[in-house]
Amino acid sequence: MQLKTINLPRQPGPPAATVDGQDGIGRKTTITLYRIDQSAPIASTAAQLEAARARSENSVRAQVCANRSARPDRASIATESYGALCPACWHIRGLRQR
Repeated sequence: MQLKTINLPRQPGPPAATVDGQDGIGRKTTITLYRIDQSAPIASTAAQLEAARARSENSVRAQVCANRSARPDRASIATESYGALCPACWHIRGLRQR
């Protein structure tokens, strides 16, 4: 299922499963998973819609990754030979060079 067809944001239904893993900085954590077909869409407030519009028009967020045409959440990293890369593509480029 593609994200654009999900109709976000949603109110999650009952938990479907849990997975033991690590958070963004390497600490052990338990992640709860939910089924999208058991969650209900919720309405966005006017303030949330305005904030989303402001973020999408922000020059940092409007940048496009030269490698995969994605619009990253964080500022792109400019390179002379590759163009502006999102942080994920920048990291992958570094791994390939090693």
